[in-house]
Amino acid sequence: MVIPHHYWYVITSTNSKERKRITARWDLKFRRRLRAWEELEAVRLMDKLNSNTPCLTEKADALVWKASSNGLFNTAAVYNKLTSGQVLPATELIWKNVSPPKVKFFCWLVWKGRIKSRAYLQSLGLMDQNTRSDCVFCNEELESLNHVMLLCPVVWQVWSNLLKWWGMQWVSPQSVVGLLDWWRGIKWRKVEGIIWKVIPLATLWSVWKMRNECVFNGKQPLMVELLELIKTRVILWFKAESRDSFYSVQELVLNLQHVRQILC
Repeated sequence: MVIPHHYWYVITSTNSKERKRITARWDLKFRRRLRAWEELEAVRLMDKLNSNTPCLTEKADALVWKASSNGLFNTAAVYNKLTSGQVLPATELIWKNVSPPKVKFFCWLVWKGRIKSRAYLQSLGLMDQNTRSDCVFCNEELESLNHVMLLCPVVWQVWSNLLKWWGMQWVSPQSVVGLLDWWRGIKWRKVEGIIWKVIPLATLWSVWKMRNECVFNGKQPLMVELLELIKTRVILWFKAESRDSFYSVQELVLNLQHVRQILC
């Protein structure tokens, strides 16, 4: 479902000598017009939200600066954050996993926004105006990094199926950086964590390789094939690190959720 770019409670209150009543409702605003199936999902979401009693206070929502103890922005907190030497969560996810070095380096370039998407080449003036610039998967929007790696409806289905393979449902972040930050924030037990950390890297790497095959070799995008390839790469990289696993690649690919319960 499309993520609302902002949402809030609409609060009305009635004062009386006996009581103060607060009623609330959700008011969702979306970045674009919803498709028919998305409207149905939005109705389902509203039903779920309205079926639960929200925890409301009279205090208005406000932005909080987490780097400062009092929640207020100040330049000293920014300086301390930049000079603390802490590893950024996304870079820790990228470099501390069992994927091959070339995959880690590529995903670091993705995180830095340095892969040669068509939008990036256009910004450098390296593409002719008559050269095709739309996404090779959906043929609908300009091929930017975030679009081709995450937001393209075709690629989004791949990500969603991978999360379903893991046993999760999700709402897609709006950028690859947000995706990696979100992925890094979910903790699993040791064996599960090894597999979990490598999934986004295998996906980004495989999507880009499929994109290059389509652009340079005229291959038709086969998302079912791509999905199975990503799963296989994830398990192969995991087994290369965990040599004591007696499950075959096929068993892990086809029954990952069941095997996770046994391994952990």
